[in-house]
Amino acid sequence: MSSSETHASVKRAQVCGLAVAQASGGWAPVRSTLLEFVLHGVRYVWPAIVGPSKRGIPTSFGVEPLSSQLTAVPGEAPVWAHPKGSAKGPTLSPLYRTAPQAALNDPALHRLLALLDALRAGRARERALAATQMEVELLPPTSGVGHASR
Repeated sequence: MSSSETHASVKRAQVCGLAVAQASGGWAPVRSTLLEFVLHGVRYVWPAIVGPSKRGIPTSFGVEPLSSQLTAVPGEAPVWAHPKGSAKGPTLSPLYRTAPQAALNDPALHRLLALLDALRAGRARERALAATQMEVELLPPTSGVGHASR
């Protein structure tokens, strides 16, 4: 994303209560509100579009933390179509066109994007497991529910 796109997205997040401005000029997520949006709104804002089977980067239940909790037939787990992909499966539209490359460069981001994809496109069990994992990711024990922290 360009710096102007990033700036605009932070401003939108502040307007809708997903983030707050800090005195230092930065921003912080409101984790409890962000979790609510992720669990109940993301699939409507960024609907998952499933496409034909291709080579790509595993996502959703095809990558940790869900891949160890669910059994999938080879080729069943979704992927983001990408030439550097290590798996083959039905393609899933990423949240943003550069998300697959960013996920390759950042394993923690890949984990979060995969959980989001399970919430966007998964069946009931996959969504339930992803919701539990996302809560662990976004509301760590030391964050204090309802407070802006990062």
